[in-house]
Amino acid sequence: MEKFTWDALRAKYQPGTEVRQLLSARTFKILKVDDEAVYFKWAVVTNGKIQRCNLERMAELIEDNVVRKDVSTLVNDYRTLVGDERPSTAIAILKDMGVF
Repeated sequence: MEKFTWDALRAKYQPGTEVRQLLSARTFKILKVDDEAVYFKWAVVTNGKIQRCNLERMAELIEDNVVRKDVSTLVNDYRTLVGDERPSTAIAILKDMGVF
């Protein structure tokens, strides 16, 4: 498990990077990362966004062992404790980043 930092996320996710979805072999594509959010597209979501504060908060909850580290629980905990902003995509990013 690695400590989550926004700088590491920005370095890893250049435009066009593909990230595997949680429960399938399908991927979503990173459009860009700025100081405020990660922007992505997949299937019918052509301009999705996950705010930096939400990813940082969920990473903190995972790193502090406040939440269990299984995918379905993390998705539900993200929705309940952080926000209902693309929970499965947010957890897929944190998983790909090595946070859990």
